[in-house]
Amino acid sequence: PVCVSVNCRYFSSVSDIMPSVGEDWQLQPLYVIDRLFETACSEGVAPKGDWKVEQFFNERLAEKDGWSWVPSLNVIPLHHLRADSLVRFRCMVQDIFDSEFYLGIYEAHNSATGKKVLRTGMYRDVADCRGEPVDMDAAGNVIFDRQTLYCVPIPGEAVWVKDAYRRLSKVHTVTDMVECSGPSRGKRKLDCEDSVKGEGEEAMDSEMTIDVTSDIARRNKSVRDEMSGASSRLSGSLPDLNFPLPEERGPACLVKMYGHRDEFKVNDMLEVYGILSVDPVLAHINDDETLSFPGDSSVDAEDPQETMAHSPPPSLVPRLHCVAVQQLQHSNPLVPSQLTHSGLRAVVDGVISEAAAVRSELLSLLTRCCLGDSLCAEYLLLHLLSSVYTRKDVVAVGKFSVNICGCPAGVWVEQMVNVIKEITAKSFYFPLSLEGLNTVQVVPQKDYVANRLKSGILQLSDGTHLLLDEMAMLPGQLQEQGIRNVKALGDVIQWQKVHYDFKYHTAEFLCNIPVLVLSEGQSLLPTDCRIYLHVSHGVTLPTSPTLLIDSIPADVLERIRLYLGVLRGMEYNLSEEAQKMVQEEFVTMRHADPVHVTADTLHSLLNVSRLLAISVGQDHLTADIWERAKQLVEKHRERLPDRSQSS
Repeated sequence: PVCVSVNCRYFSSVSDIMPSVGEDWQLQPLYVIDRLFETACSEGVAPKGDWKVEQFFNERLAEKDGWSWVPSLNVIPLHHLRADSLVRFRCMVQDIFDSEFYLGIYEAHNSATGKKVLRTGMYRDVADCRGEPVDMDAAGNVIFDRQTLYCVPIPGEAVWVKDAYRRLSKVHTVTDMVECSGPSRGKRKLDCEDSVKGEGEEAMDSEMTIDVTSDIARRNKSVRDEMSGASSRLSGSLPDLNFPLPEERGPACLVKMYGHRDEFKVNDMLEVYGILSVDPVLAHINDDETLSFPGDSSVDAEDPQETMAHSPPPSLVPRLHCVAVQQLQHSNPLVPSQLTHSGLRAVVDGVISEAAAVRSELLSLLTRCCLGDSLCAEYLLLHLLSSVYTRKDVVAVGKFSVNICGCPAGVWVEQMVNVIKEITAKSFYFPLSLEGLNTVQVVPQKDYVANRLKSGILQLSDGTHLLLDEMAMLPGQLQEQGIRNVKALGDVIQWQKVHYDFKYHTAEFLCNIPVLVLSEGQSLLPTDCRIYLHVSHGVTLPTSPTLLIDSIPADVLERIRLYLGVLRGMEYNLSEEAQKMVQEEFVTMRHADPVHVTADTLHSLLNVSRLLAISVGQDHLTADIWERAKQLVEKHRERLPDRSQSS
């Protein structure tokens, strides 16, 4: 554990710590927390229970779409955000660090009154001393611990997803930040405040209005000055932000969690609302002359690489002290995560009612993408709807990986990649070249020197579509790293598991990653379905990778994105009556063709029929869907070079 103590930051006047009228919980959340803390304290005795911090912020965020007025780190650059203000961050948990110990409650000496007062170190990296010396030996001091999550932007998130979330946010600039907390947003008192203020307090409020723009500029200059010096001392050793995928953009954050202990795990997607901490003093943690923290014996003992990984410069990796958090089940902005259950039900019902029509639009797009091959397009559509919904022993039920064989190289592959990126919320294209397989870190690996998890391209959140291009592979030799990487990809396809490398052992992480393999011949990877592409007569190869997707109207694309976002998570039930029908049908099929009809055939039929039902908005199996599934599987089997093969 990292033992953290308290640094003191002194303020020149009371105006530095008191909020102006109307700013309260958004621009001055620490003031709100201090007031809640003071209310929870009774006669100098520290509160033992909940101060209702999370409850307070959850209520404010729920009022009149309050969440949309909170600036997002995904939208606004870090240097445009005000320090110690409330911000939000849509992210994935890349790593979980050891618990961090800090002074949660401490005694300070008020020089004006001569009395001892209790202060809290929660939701801060630097103590707010207000000119009051901290009594480090006071009996009232209490050590707390908090969990630190290293979070990165959601890997593989599509450009259209980022743009849609940007449009949903009501705050895009510093001006928006001022307006959202001004009179037009209304003034809300804390529940713990007295309903009537004295004349002196009202006068103080009127004199303490803060110019937010100038405040940001002042703080940013201080941060830049501090980081300029830190960067020169750390030249050549700036930290790797540890993004799982290459060419990812956006901030990484150290999220400090005060509740929800052990609730979240690596690769979970979160929407975090927290207090932004970019205090320049944090940059000095990596200096040669390390800051001396009272009672801290662990800082000097850390390896420099571990110090850099766990305490990177705040201008690169800001700290976010979480006051509210929501775990995301998806990252599709067209399927609102903020709605109540009844509101979400209305969205789902709307999609189901139009499912047949949107399915036809999507199938038409995929058929054009598959060069007129409607059967290949059908299987591609089912693949896009597939998702692991349960596990039985080692089997991931619901997965449906597809290998399209006979693919033309060149622009067609780029066109397929562009189509997938434009209709799914998350995807990643990985060309399986020998160089890539032999050099790329596919599986996350534990770095014991830096005490961190080094990311790999298979560290993806659930629902990320993975496109593997075997046509990029040229003749050559797979080295040891390449062989391990191929095995790791096979494990994801077959078992939906990734075995993280902890050097002395491996740790099994379950995943839910739909995989599409493009190849010239049969793939070397074990997919659930192999289908040969048949180019329709008269269809020519594409000359531009974006020509097809650019021809689709924006409203059609939006309906397709919503369709896939909703139906992919749709529940499906196989009734006893349907089970009896399937059993009788399978017995009949087995008697008619005992050679080709096997247990794998039954599994394929059940999978295809489930996905077919979902694709038309049905949550149960009907006789009509079963017949369509049988016809589809038979057509697929007839196309295989060797009909005895069932995949």
